[in-house]
Amino acid sequence: MIIYCFKSKINQECLYVGSTINTLCWRINHHKEDAQKNPERLLFKTITELGGWDAIEIVVLEGNLQCSKEELRWKERGHIERLQPSCNRHCPIRTKEELMEYDRQRARINNKLYYEKNKQKVTENARKRYAQKIAGKKILSPNIDDGQTIVGRDEKGATGTSERTREASEQTS
Repeated sequence: MIIYCFKSKINQECLYVGSTINTLCWRINHHKEDAQKNPERLLFKTITELGGWDAIEIVVLEGNLQCSKEELRWKERGHIERLQPSCNRHCPIRTKEELMEYDRQRARINNKLYYEKNKQKVTENARKRYAQKIAGKKILSPNIDDGQTIVGRDEKGATGTSERTREASEQTS
């Protein structure tokens, strides 16, 4: 088991920290294959901008480790936190609390994107749910005009039945 780092030969900046349970040669070849399939990824874009794989130095940070995969990932994470590589986007291992926070952030982003894309549909569904919710509670709502009697407070704070719905309820009686 090995933990390694890609460094720029130009400025010695740490670009990426990784680990492998295979040989380092196998892992580097796998990176090169990935670079051909996914050249848009940050690591591979950066390597290309620096002048290709010849501009990269591969440094073994820890070699011949005798530990579990989980321990290997924790060690890799320690190196990532210490070296702050510019192309590592994700930690190799996270605590339950970190995973929960990550999931909350992703859900917030996804919900916001969904809302922006489906604003009208979301608004309609919210109004329908609200109408169903208050159907039995009888509270005043200026957004609903379906003829049901709605009781609540007006703008001045007085309790009563709205004119709009009083007329509608008289017509249905």
